[in-house]
Amino acid sequence: MKQPHDASALCILVIDDNQDTVDSFAMLLRQLGHTVHTACRGPEAMQQIQELHPDLVFLDLALPGMDGFEVAKRIRREPRLTETKIIALTGLSEAKHRQRAQYAGFDGYLVKPATLEEIIASIESVRQTLLSSGQSTHPSC
Repeated sequence: MKQPHDASALCILVIDDNQDTVDSFAMLLRQLGHTVHTACRGPEAMQQIQELHPDLVFLDLALPGMDGFEVAKRIRREPRLTETKIIALTGLSEAKHRQRAQYAGFDGYLVKPATLEEIIASIESVRQTLLSSGQSTHPSC
């Protein structure tokens, strides 16, 4: 049986090849009240995205098996995931990486280590976008 879902909580998938990063970031997001799932590889991430239809994906760009750019492109090609927002969370800070991320379909770009304020602002922006479009957050997460 699914747990009751807070209307302000988002379903978030955190994808990073560093397990410590995934664990600590997921813990922070859970403390902020969100439902969080994690993945460490591109193919694993795609499987979870197909199953969960998350509201938001925090996605590292340098992943084994399938990089974050390819994961984002595949999300954008999936009609059922048009409302899913994708934010890069990466150590790559050069303009060429930002441009490539924008081309791949990312909605935002944060450079590690992102501040708590940047993370919260990104989440709030996604939540407001979903609410203003009439899209509810996903209780199935």
